[in-house]
Amino acid sequence: DLHCLSVSLAEAVTQKMDCDKLVREQKKLCVVVMKVPELKGESVSSAKRREEDTEFCFKELGMERDIVKRCYRAGRLDASKPDYCRPLIIEMKSREDVEYWTNDGRGYKTEGGYWVNPDLCEADRKANFLIRQQRRERLRKSRENRGRD
Repeated sequence: DLHCLSVSLAEAVTQKMDCDKLVREQKKLCVVVMKVPELKGESVSSAKRREEDTEFCFKELGMERDIVKRCYRAGRLDASKPDYCRPLIIEMKSREDVEYWTNDGRGYKTEGGYWVNPDLCEADRKANFLIRQQRRERLRKSRENRGRD
């Protein structure tokens, strides 16, 4: 029945939107830093990794201790990818600190080569990706049109 299908589709979309809203709320105080080396090996404890990551925030990035709530890595260690570094998630104490450290949500690359960005939910990452694709397409068309003049 078409009515049942549209109702179940509407419920699924509503559920996904609610889920995205919850995840977005959880991530609003988080910053993600890419390409941060991490301690690896079976002999390295998770406590030691967390300690190293926390010190990285203070020493390498220059964050003050009183703005960082906690640090952790996203995902699991994969022994088959020895060169891969999991993203470092830094949970901060205030939204203002997140905005400062992400350049008002735009993100940036540090002098040390680390990417610092707001921690986005999957829906926001996809939306940002589509926006970048559309912008590139407009620029490409604009360049083509200038070449014809």
